[in-house]
Amino acid sequence: MDFAKLEVFRSEDLKACTNNFNIKSIVGVIQFGKLYRGKIKGVKTGTEGQDVMVKIWDKKSENMAFLPYDECLMVKEEVEILTNPTMNSHPNLAKLIGYCLEEEIKGVVYDLSPLDSLQNLMLKDDLNWLQRINVVLEIARLLKFLHGGDWDTSSEVFSFGVILLGLIAKRTCELEKPDIVLDRLLHVWAKKEYKPQCSLVHNSLQEDWGYHAQDGIAITELGMCCIEFFPRNRPTMKDVVERLESLHILQRLGDSRAHKRGKKFHDNAMCL
Repeated sequence: MDFAKLEVFRSEDLKACTNNFNIKSIVGVIQFGKLYRGKIKGVKTGTEGQDVMVKIWDKKSENMAFLPYDECLMVKEEVEILTNPTMNSHPNLAKLIGYCLEEEIKGVVYDLSPLDSLQNLMLKDDLNWLQRINVVLEIARLLKFLHGGDWDTSSEVFSFGVILLGLIAKRTCELEKPDIVLDRLLHVWAKKEYKPQCSLVHNSLQEDWGYHAQDGIAITELGMCCIEFFPRNRPTMKDVVERLESLHILQRLGDSRAHKRGKKFHDNAMCL
């Protein structure tokens, strides 16, 4: 485990970076906490106002309350896997720049590209059905690559499920109003709306070229499996990739990319 090359941040650093964990700084809600966007000064690198994403494990998370997870162990596991030479050389993997293991706050800090984020990508209305499937498949393949390490991966599968459902339903977490956060959480919404053999794919995407009704049902079911409450009931990322690759649209096109079909594709960098 190579902690030596990483910044060691204090709780005060992360509070200042995220405006005291202001709700307006949130870019995502994960199974065991929250993701915040902010700017931070790097002590070792000397960078001023570096764009970062801060991942915080939340003791108040309902999953922390009911499942036997240790925050310190989870942070150490994440650092260990992301500082592994095999992992940190991956071109699509966000760079880990530091961590915090204080009593009050436990989290990690990633370099965040200023060009775009997955949150912004999920909000884009001009991505068609094939483009969204390709984005989901690339994320799944990256996670499958990461999950080659010996660590607990169930929380990443849950987060992937939230991303998948957001992309196909054209929804994202609307967190500006604290009083409606619970109802607007993607996985809460999905569990309320989902019925067996139904599709949560947005109506406009169902009209796209290449959309197949059975794909809509299959990918919705996959997303719901990924956000199962009990980790043991979630699929592995290997299973996820296989199920995505079996979709009609990818079988027909041989996993073609949207720009090869004369479609406009989102070329900006994407941070995970």
